[in-house]
Amino acid sequence: MLTGEVANVYTEQPYADTSERMSLGATIPVASHPPNPFGLYDMHGNVFEWCADVWHVDYETAPKGARPWTSGDSSYRPVRGGAWCTRPHGCRSAARNAAHRSSDHRTNTYGLRVACSLSK
Repeated sequence: MLTGEVANVYTEQPYADTSERMSLGATIPVASHPPNPFGLYDMHGNVFEWCADVWHVDYETAPKGARPWTSGDSSYRPVRGGAWCTRPHGCRSAARNAAHRSSDHRTNTYGLRVACSLSK
């Protein structure tokens, strides 16, 4: 269950039967909370993570496999994972939002995770 003890999320209004905890109100250093069972830190909360895909309302005609969706209106990109100001139910990996992609837009709620693939 996602609580303020395991992720930097907005918890003044608890999700399901979680306990209330004062929100930290800002981003925090990576690895301030324990890793998930896969050893990954901060997959939920802290900052929304930009996705490589362009925004689509649903997954109709989505590319197969792990390829990003590159066709369509590229002015919006999906973000996932929630941020420090997001309630826990919005910090699920299944939750996504459309974020305007603009070079002059800056916020402390968006970030990115560099993912590398090792090939043999």
